[in-house]
Amino acid sequence: MICFPGLLVRYATDAGIKVPEEPDKTWDIRTFAHFHLLCVITLDRPGFQLGDTCVHNAKIIATLSKKEVQKLSVAELREKGCVID
Repeated sequence: MICFPGLLVRYATDAGIKVPEEPDKTWDIRTFAHFHLLCVITLDRPGFQLGDTCVHNAKIIATLSKKEVQKLSVAELREKGCVID
């Protein structure tokens, strides 16, 4: 299980997602909407491991518009290809 947003920074930046300077502290979710979404679908998921799935999800999230990031449901994210357990 992954508990700290800082662990996702490498995957997010490699995918082109803007990340806060101090990801393990509070940040504005509107400014970092894509990073926030990656955190929401990744953090505190029992059995989730960093690696290919995280890279895959980060790349998909990076392609979404800010409006999509704020409006898509879990089912719609899965339709776009995100792996969410």
